[in-house]
Amino acid sequence: MKMKKFNLCSLKSLLVSAFIIFSITSCKDDGKDGPVINEDIPGYVFAEGAVAQIVNKEVKEGETQNQSFVFKLRAKSKENVEITFNYDESLVKHVNDKNKKNYIVFPQDLVNFSKKDVTVETGQTTSDSIEVTIKYSKSLEKNKEYLIPVKASVKKGTVSIPEKDSYLAIVVKPVADNTTKSTGIKIFSCMEINDANPLNHLSFKLKESGKYLFDAVILFSANMQYNEATKKVHLSLNPKNKFLFDNAEKYIKPLQDEGIKVLFSVLPHHTAAGLSNLTDETCKAFAAELKKFNDKYGLDGVFFDDEYGYKGAGDPSVLLPKPSISASSRLAYETKNVMPDKWVTVYAYSHLRSMQAVEGKKPGEFVDYALPDYFDNSDYTLTFEGLSKKQAGISSLPLSSVLPWNETYLNTGLQQLRDEGFGANMVYALNPDKYIESSQLKVLEAVTRILFDDELLYDGKTYSSEWADKEGDPEEWTGQ
Repeated sequence: MKMKKFNLCSLKSLLVSAFIIFSITSCKDDGKDGPVINEDIPGYVFAEGAVAQIVNKEVKEGETQNQSFVFKLRAKSKENVEITFNYDESLVKHVNDKNKKNYIVFPQDLVNFSKKDVTVETGQTTSDSIEVTIKYSKSLEKNKEYLIPVKASVKKGTVSIPEKDSYLAIVVKPVADNTTKSTGIKIFSCMEINDANPLNHLSFKLKESGKYLFDAVILFSANMQYNEATKKVHLSLNPKNKFLFDNAEKYIKPLQDEGIKVLFSVLPHHTAAGLSNLTDETCKAFAAELKKFNDKYGLDGVFFDDEYGYKGAGDPSVLLPKPSISASSRLAYETKNVMPDKWVTVYAYSHLRSMQAVEGKKPGEFVDYALPDYFDNSDYTLTFEGLSKKQAGISSLPLSSVLPWNETYLNTGLQQLRDEGFGANMVYALNPDKYIESSQLKVLEAVTRILFDDELLYDGKTYSSEWADKEGDPEEWTGQ
């Protein structure tokens, strides 16, 4: 057998290549923040709560908003690294094209940066922070989305910044402040949208303050289903619901224009899926769909209601064999993770009466409000660690005439809510077309009097449903 000759040129090339690679990538791990790399450490702009380099803020008249950010390296450097930030209006087109948005640049004279440059000290991976102060101006168009474009560049140091990591886009929405009332208590209205129009909430104000009674409207409900064939958990809408959401500009946006938040409810619909039996991966996938739905219709967050579901069993890689607190907590956590600027609210009922920490985050950090069942005066700050009383409701109230309410309990429950410092109350089934003159006005008058020391003004205007006669079963929502 003839031996092949050893190619010295090839060996030389190989050794040179190996030396270059070793020189670039060799590191010494001498600290907890990561290895020390000799050349061209990649870095990125980082802000808490940012998703794909975008963070959202709302600014109201008479208020300012603050946002901080830093520059991070993916490994430690042997030298001080200096980064400078600029207000780069050319970023607006890039962000719009990437996200299919129509942001306009936020006026620079309404923005103040605490400084322009930051330093990552030798042996560290994170710079000192920059604080941005965002001011309100009457010249801003309400509910228009503006963009503060912050771009990083290297001033000193062997650092590379990939284009996708080189900026922070602060999206600012000026909003009306027509709902903040004297005690700060938030009034939620969970309404059945099969036959009631959300615009009815515009008919209720407080006499002395002129504020709207309702802070948030929950649209009950989009459905959650499990598809046996595709092994997918998805949202579904019946024809009534779909008509309403498809016409959000007419039926939802007028509420938001007045400063009223509009949330969509998610309710399991008679399949194997519930809000408390999704695997971790399914939680992530479903949270992504919730974000897509929220973004599609321009909504302000989600309301989880786990009353139904769990009919049979699904694929164990998708659905757990039984509900668990860890699963419902994971879903809320993943949803807040992809929608940090939106409200994640929970109906504290059935499997959602408690939650636990996820990846070091307490429930109070990924649940904005916990709202209880009718006449439930339990303190859910005890079962949602980290949840403040301002984030918790008690004594939710039915408004339907077919659901009896006790006047003594009504008054004592609301007084307890105020005296003990709880921050929310929920009413259910507002529908002036059906029973405004029976129990609804009495309940809402008590809410106004006891919680705000004010008098309810009802203008008598009603908005009828244009979709109540539509028929059909829920169908998978495809994003179209």
